[in-house]
Amino acid sequence: MNGRIVVGSGKAQVQAVKAGYGIAQLATWMIRDALRSGELVDVPPACATAGLPVNLIWTRHRERLPKLGTTLEFLDHALRAVCSEH
Repeated sequence: MNGRIVVGSGKAQVQAVKAGYGIAQLATWMIRDALRSGELVDVPPACATAGLPVNLIWTRHRERLPKLGTTLEFLDHALRAVCSEH
């Protein structure tokens, strides 16, 4: 499917969908409140697509840096929480 509107950020996609310009595949964490309030709704399951993969890449020598470890731990917990909701 080719869209007629192309935007460069997830935030702009959310605004376009809220303004009634169509549908978009959006990160759940970006629209959680709008889904809960009913401002946005999920498309019917038959129309939904599989989510996009998330890849994290870093250089080997950085894996021992405390900042990276903390970031990976945070992402692990945050992504598991999002996945458990759906």
